[in-house]
Amino acid sequence: MNNLIPIEFQSQRILTTQQIAESYGTSTDIINQNYGRNNQRYVQGKHFFLLEGAELKEFKASLQFEGNLLDEIKFAPKLQLWTEKGAWLHAKSLGTNEAWEAYEMLVDDYFQKKELSQAIMNDPIMLMRYEQIKMEQRLSQVEVDADDAKVQIATIQEQAELAHIRINVLDAVDPEGTPRQQLVKSIRRYAEKNGLTYDTGWNKFRESYNIAFHTNLQMLRNNYMKKNGIKKMTMPEYLEAANKIDDALRVAHKMLHPVYQYELL
Repeated sequence: MNNLIPIEFQSQRILTTQQIAESYGTSTDIINQNYGRNNQRYVQGKHFFLLEGAELKEFKASLQFEGNLLDEIKFAPKLQLWTEKGAWLHAKSLGTNEAWEAYEMLVDDYFQKKELSQAIMNDPIMLMRYEQIKMEQRLSQVEVDADDAKVQIATIQEQAELAHIRINVLDAVDPEGTPRQQLVKSIRRYAEKNGLTYDTGWNKFRESYNIAFHTNLQMLRNNYMKKNGIKKMTMPEYLEAANKIDDALRVAHKMLHPVYQYELL
């Protein structure tokens, strides 16, 4: 992971298919299959860039190749470059602990770890221009997120209806007891309602939580236990200790009311 050679396109770090495959411990064929099966989820310009022709030629010319730096780039007639969000979708498709751990390392050590060159730091005008570019990128991201929100929530009326449900529907989420006790009761009711075992109910909860918050709850708990020297910890105990219990209750509420579909984030 630490040996990844940084590559940028349109002022952001990207990864080639080969780099993603090597980072996630899989093959380029599997990565391409993930894309082929789920290509409707991948948005060009957001999750990946597809370079061909003159644009690809210009991109190749801008790189400093060292040794065998990615023959995938040198000789490719066309090239897919994956953004951080694209890397996340591939980790989600693979679903392995290795892929999730590799994605977290990519976020910490590759996508976010960008050091300014000394030349920029020593030149006030260049530094101001750099900050201007970063601000423009942040504004662009806000616009993208706003567009996503419009797609996810169709109307203000729907939002009001959901708020009404959260406040008034108490037959499925017991208001009594601590938040942790409420969560346990909710999962038990979900399992009974759907003819599932209690353990299967928790498995469904973890799946829903991971999708809603773009994470891996099992791995988060394991990391928390390791960091704090804890040998045994239930999922409700972890959610309470990590201040995630309110988010967990929101997921449980959505599971109990699948007819009201809405995005948690």
